[in-house]
Amino acid sequence: MRMQLHLPAELVQFLYQGVSSGDLEFSDSKAAFLQNLCEELHCDPQKATEIHEEIYRQKLQQCAADGVLSDEDVKALTRLRVMLCIPQHTIDAVHYDICGSLFEKDLSFVLPAKLFTLSPKNEK
Repeated sequence: MRMQLHLPAELVQFLYQGVSSGDLEFSDSKAAFLQNLCEELHCDPQKATEIHEEIYRQKLQQCAADGVLSDEDVKALTRLRVMLCIPQHTIDAVHYDICGSLFEKDLSFVLPAKLFTLSPKNEK
């Protein structure tokens, strides 16, 4: 189940300030910076992790909207992943979800329907 990204204005403001000022990107420990932000705003760390994943998911969807990830897109996504301390397994799952469905859509033009599937739920 995907969460809707509804961020409290205060959290958005603090996160935006941290990113736009470079404080987050150039901090010695991004995890410590984000943890301090959570503590300041009394934000549940698990909720923050979900928010970071959703921010990454939305950025990936935006970058992949044309069906191609450019080198600049990959750099921006990597930068975002590092800044938000998103684990690689989460990144892999998000890419599988978004890029896998794009790839499957492209294949539907080439291969007959039901001949090829990328979704584990369709393998039954």
